[in-house]
Amino acid sequence: MEAIKLVRLERNIGLHEANDVIDTYLQSQPALKNRIDETQADAREGLLRWLIFLLIGGAGLTYVLT
Repeated sequence: MEAIKLVRLERNIGLHEANDVIDTYLQSQPALKNRIDETQADAREGLLRWLIFLLIGGAGLTYVLT
């Protein structure tokens, strides 16, 4: 998202055009695309861990309080 914002500002183009520019660049740089995909997967995994932790903690707290 940040890259799209920067391209839009630098080139004064619309959202769709900026997205196309970013997609074209990523297709020409497969190593960068893989790295971005890995980073996003790690972020989703971390979010999932926190969500599970909070659900278990909430269930435990509900059990203790009732």
